[in-house]
Amino acid sequence: MTHHEALSPKGPTHGHPPVSRDNWRDQLAQDRQGHRDSVLEHRRQFTRQDQAQVCSIGKVLTRLNSHHFQNREDLIALKRTLSEGQDSPDEFFTDFGAVHSLVGVLNASNAGLEVLALHCIANLAPLSEKNGLTLARSAGPYLITLLASSSHQLQEGAGVALGNLALSGPKVVKVLNNQEVIESLLPVLESRLENVQGAGFYALYHVLHAGLIPSSSQHGRMIEACKRSMGLKAPVEVFWVLFVLSCDSNLHIELAHNTVISRALDVCTYEIFQKSDSRPLVKIVTPIVRILANLCAGPRSENACLAVLRHSDLPAILMALLGTNFTHLCKETLWWFGNLVNSDSVEVQEELIDLEIMDRMEYHTVQAIRRLDPFQTHVIA
Repeated sequence: MTHHEALSPKGPTHGHPPVSRDNWRDQLAQDRQGHRDSVLEHRRQFTRQDQAQVCSIGKVLTRLNSHHFQNREDLIALKRTLSEGQDSPDEFFTDFGAVHSLVGVLNASNAGLEVLALHCIANLAPLSEKNGLTLARSAGPYLITLLASSSHQLQEGAGVALGNLALSGPKVVKVLNNQEVIESLLPVLESRLENVQGAGFYALYHVLHAGLIPSSSQHGRMIEACKRSMGLKAPVEVFWVLFVLSCDSNLHIELAHNTVISRALDVCTYEIFQKSDSRPLVKIVTPIVRILANLCAGPRSENACLAVLRHSDLPAILMALLGTNFTHLCKETLWWFGNLVNSDSVEVQEELIDLEIMDRMEYHTVQAIRRLDPFQTHVIA
């Protein structure tokens, strides 16, 4: 017997070549792993089927009621079902007790369930006016209380929920106003956390957009909060709140200020030419163009127009916006530019002549109008 033969296994080979002990162990480990994977795969498929069955609000409600709204998986299923948007959230209100049960979780001692319930309420809205009123009356006080929570996650969720709820209509916003929603949102606007601050501005925008008129002192605090938050990477909602405020000509005395206009144009420059983040440009530039257009046509238009014209990046901004593929942005840039050149102020007209804005923008303006309406311009060959 040679040395190599002595190392061979002594068991029967059944016609196969001998297998070393190491290979045998590897094969056994692979078999065990394969069996384990098959068991896990079976469980995964069962889980997927179980999740696929929870595809309607009615089925989720049945499970929630059976567990008295205290089961985490059921709340996650409701959150996902509502976020997918396949069923109308108004179906949730067919079970009247479900609303109060879900709102009751907001007062639970379990922080995890509280956050999930808050997300579900945020995903429920916007609703029809009738169901929106029901949710505002039952959940509104809790949501407004959570705005002052020590948990940033709860603050953010409450802001988003209130903003979505305000989309249900002016009557719903009136109910929220009676619960002092604006007064409760103002401190949130001063948060140092971008997500919390953004949620506060989001809620405020939708509340104001629904037609709610704050007091003069609240207006002042809003404008100051917007001024402090204006920056190159400010939350998008800051500019939408400023746009709503600029629709009130009585506030132009505070808004048509060189600081506000200069910062707005700086943000435009950053978004168009120096952008380094993934936020959609159009969501930020659109409200800024509307703000500037409103200010350039308001009672303080002379100050606003001069501040705009004296910004060094104005020609480049106008050229870029007039050449954009976003039709609405192109139209609103023409509206803004029209307010500039049609100003009644002698000083503004002199500034336009000195800067030769009309000559520099003529080609870009004509091309923009041709894209919007080819029949508005005529060329004689």
